Order: sequence, then structure tokens, then C-alpha cells
Amino acid sequence: CGLQKTNLYLIAARPFMGKTAFALTIARHIALLKKRPVVYFTPVLSEKKLLQLLLIAESDIELEKINRGQLNISQSDRLKEITRQIGAAPFYIYSKPQLTVETTRKEILNNQDQYTPEVIVIDYLQLMGGGYNYSSSNKMNEEIVIELKNITEEFNLTVILLSQLTRHLEERANRRPVLNDLLVYGDIVKAADLVICIYRDEYYNKDKTGND
Repeated sequence: CGLQKTNLYLIAARPFMGKTAFALTIARHIALLKKRPVVYFTPVLSEKKLLQLLLIAESDIELEKINRGQLNISQSDRLKEITRQIGAAPFYIYSKPQLTVETTRKEILNNQDQYTPEVIVIDYLQLMGGGYNYSSSNKMNEEIVIELKNITEEFNLTVILLSQLTRHLEERANRRPVLNDLLVYGDIVKAADLVICIYRDEYYNKDKTGND
């Protein structure tokens, strides 16, 4: 039934599995097609880089061709139209380096006169700071997830939270992720309404000819 208000969805994967691309696909569908406000929080990707990824995904034109200006008239016109659509869409980016639950809450509160987000995407959990003193990073991450779940109810919105998986799964013969591969298990799984683990078989089995 689609994304539900007050739900927290956790998308977890190892690097290079495409969790950012997956989350961005969901965000652009909501903002560009459904015209509903989305805020994308990322302390690493710049606003320019994120918009580039969005532009490439929408236009299906390679970034190298865009940067080199190697576009035919049809591609150029398409790029201009998609740029206009992205500019008009309720898609907002928070790309400041310091990201905590409190800055997330303040960003929502400070912009309520302009928009009320229905979905926020946070890319990703391990890059967030708690703003408090914790005995371990695991405890801090658990607290962050619980507080983000509280934000879904406080503002009646959906949170899509990205997370890394432990590198220990790389040591197994079968690298398909399971819940125990989350860097923090316990309260994170209890707080999340749904956990999605991304796996690309072709990344680990490049010589494999068939599909599972």
C-alpha cells in the first residue's frame, strides 16, 4: 500500500549496492510525479551532486555527455525540460555536514511556512551525530533511530533511513544480507517498521552467467 505516515523504513546495504540510488528513485517518484514534499538529508553529497544524480536518472543521459556538452538538439531540449520540472518539484535538499536528529527536527520546523514534508530521506545513519555522550556508537545509533521514529509521529510523516551493513558478511560464502548484518541490531529493528536489505548478486559473482 505504498509508504505509510508515521512509519520508519530502514534501507540497509554494503557499499556499492545502490542504496542511495534506490532511495533517490523513491524520493523523485514522490516529489516529481506525486508532487508531494520530500526533504533529502545528506551530510556528504553536495546539493549540486544530488541534483546531478536526479537529472541523470530523469533524463537517462550520461553525465559525461552533459559535462562535455555532447548533446543533440533532442537531448538538450529534454534536459532543459527536466531541469525545469525538478526546479518546480517540492524536492528539498539539506546537505550541511553536521546532521543530527535535532538539526533534522529544526529544519522541518523552520520551513513549515514554505512546506510540510510528507517524506524525509536520511543518507545515512552512521553519518549522523547524536549530540549526546554515549558509551558506544551502537548505543548512539540505537537512540538516533528511536528519536527518528518519534519524529514520524511528531510531524505525521514518513522517514526513509539508509544504513550500512557490517563488513563481516563479506567473509561469508553467501553474502546475501540478513537482519543480523545490521551494524546495530536490537532496538533499531524494533523501531523500524520495515527493513529492506539490498543485494546485487552480479557485484560478487561477476563471472556468473545466470540469475537467481
